[in-house]
Amino acid sequence: MTRIIEDFTGKKREVECIGCTCAELGKDTPGYILETELFHIHQDQEVPIPGFVILSTKRHIESVADFTDEEIKEFGELLRKIRMAQREVLDIEKVYLVQEEDTRDHFHMWMLPRYEWMLDEAKFGKKVSSARPILTYARENMKTPENITAVQEAAEKLRKFLNE
Repeated sequence: MTRIIEDFTGKKREVECIGCTCAELGKDTPGYILETELFHIHQDQEVPIPGFVILSTKRHIESVADFTDEEIKEFGELLRKIRMAQREVLDIEKVYLVQEEDTRDHFHMWMLPRYEWMLDEAKFGKKVSSARPILTYARENMKTPENITAVQEAAEKLRKFLNE
């Protein structure tokens, strides 16, 4: 099923599968961070929150239970390295790791930073239940030139750290 997405830069793109589109675009993916033989790592395409990383399989699978031994080993290593990079180069103290097995295409892990502005319980709610309202807020209100630059700079810092 084809749908139109608007990436964090404001560019609209027709996609059947966001994961496949990111893998096909490779380094031309907005917010590209790193690619291996098995995984693609990039800034979330639709939500402009600096350091909001998506770690995605290249294969169409839905569950960690579907990983090969090679994938699970590399996934753990990448998850740790990305989290270290978020902490060390972006000063992100806390993240929510979110994975839903009801996606139809690629297994992917959200690595959603917890910035101070997200802690407004009256506006967003508490703990993990705040994730959806935060994502909606960011998608609708944070596509400013300054914030898009911050998102791109964060991806570049993560890319440099992970490629050292």
